[in-house]
Amino acid sequence: MDRLPRTRILVAADLGRAAILLVVPLAAAGHLLSMGLLYAVVFGTAILRVFFDIGYQAILPDLVERDRLAEGNSRLQVSNSAAQSGRSNRSKRQASFITRSLET
Repeated sequence: MDRLPRTRILVAADLGRAAILLVVPLAAAGHLLSMGLLYAVVFGTAILRVFFDIGYQAILPDLVERDRLAEGNSRLQVSNSAAQSGRSNRSKRQASFITRSLET
């Protein structure tokens, strides 16, 4: 990761995840959606997320001056924590909605 252009890795990982996720509605429209395909989509997006997350953290020293690196890293971690908390709350609401929908 250190020898490759980090910005390109971030962009390629995001575009790759978008392309992989686009397979789901296309497969559903063509009545080709299956559990195997969904497993493959989850696996592919997880692999690309690893590359994105590593690149996301590794690019910080390129963006922030050395004397402000600790502050930049702290802010990066706070934004990650906030995003994870939001995803967790959203997932709980979605699960609750699906459960209520199935009960009625």
